[in-house]
Amino acid sequence: MLRFPLELRFRNFALTRQIVVTDASGSEVCFVKQKAFKLKESVALFRDSSQNVPLGSIEANRVIDWSARYTFTDANGRPFGAVGRRGMKSLFRAHYDIFSDSKSDNVSMSIQEESVAVRIFDSILSQIPILGMFSGYFLHPTYAIRKADGTLVARLRKRAAFLEGRFTLEKEGELSLPGLFYEAYEPMARKVLETHLRELGEIHGCDAVLFIHRTGWVPVGEASLHIRVLSSHRVEALRYLADSIDRLKLDVPIWKQVEPSA
Repeated sequence: MLRFPLELRFRNFALTRQIVVTDASGSEVCFVKQKAFKLKESVALFRDSSQNVPLGSIEANRVIDWSARYTFTDANGRPFGAVGRRGMKSLFRAHYDIFSDSKSDNVSMSIQEESVAVRIFDSILSQIPILGMFSGYFLHPTYAIRKADGTLVARLRKRAAFLEGRFTLEKEGELSLPGLFYEAYEPMARKVLETHLRELGEIHGCDAVLFIHRTGWVPVGEASLHIRVLSSHRVEALRYLADSIDRLKLDVPIWKQVEPSA
């Protein structure tokens, strides 16, 4: 579960643009790295800045265009959403549409700039030598994130920073969730599960373990994980599995795609 607000730090002096995302506790929850030498914008997503655990990617559908659309894919290469810019309308007030289905034009949410004047002054001052280094201290553009019915759910705010970009993503209310869409990075999940189950057999002498993790759509209130154990030390084995599940969440990328109700 993410702990809001999230903080996004842009490393402006890296060879390629990089973003470190941390939660309210200061823990890294995502590392974003732009792929170099690509005609179409392409971004790789990782669990943290070590870049050992891939989460997915973001790919633009065209080279340079005011109406470019960016498709999100998981580590298995499956698309699960997209963000598109509102073309000419974004020249004066930045506006992006969020799609839960990467191939659909049905808008789930939108991102819109709240103050055009602040963004214009921020852009102008950032280009002035020396002065531009300090513009981030007193000009803070804000972007509102709303559901399709206009309900405000979050705000993205630029924060004071020196020689870097810094933003916070703050929740403005609770979403009504009918369910979640689960995905996992299968090769890594299988490897980690095999290791945990082997340890379980060696420690507690289990005869059989049935471990089912549901993927796809799971309504709220229904279990996404089912475990059955055949062992003479069943209580101890289940207790071990509870710890194993916590380790699994840390070791394997498991996505919970949110589909808010209207």
